[in-house]
Amino acid sequence: MRHDDHATEHMHQADPIQRAGADGDESMGWVADFYAKQDAWSGVYTGSLADGNPQDRVRAIERLVGPGPHHILELGAGGGQTAAALADAGHDVVAVELVPAAARYAQALADRPHQGSLAVNVQ
Repeated sequence: MRHDDHATEHMHQADPIQRAGADGDESMGWVADFYAKQDAWSGVYTGSLADGNPQDRVRAIERLVGPGPHHILELGAGGGQTAAALADAGHDVVAVELVPAAARYAQALADRPHQGSLAVNVQ
């Protein structure tokens, strides 16, 4: 089985991202398919906070803008791993996500205690 066949099979079994066009807007249906494949391949939306990547982003942001805390707006937050890591570092974060299933995962991360704050909005 090719890697992309396995990812597609996983995507349909796990269904991590609902169809964005489910409300009748079929022009947006490709969005959910794209992000579901991306998540199946990389775990980017449902991955762990312990993988190091979100903490690397926190360090990069703090290096660029100086010590915080800061008010941060993350557009296209996905599963919220970076937003949660920023909130853990004491920043106040608003995470905006287009895909409802990814936003639910982000909300689950937002529901945990943080040094800063994390609010999730679905658009």
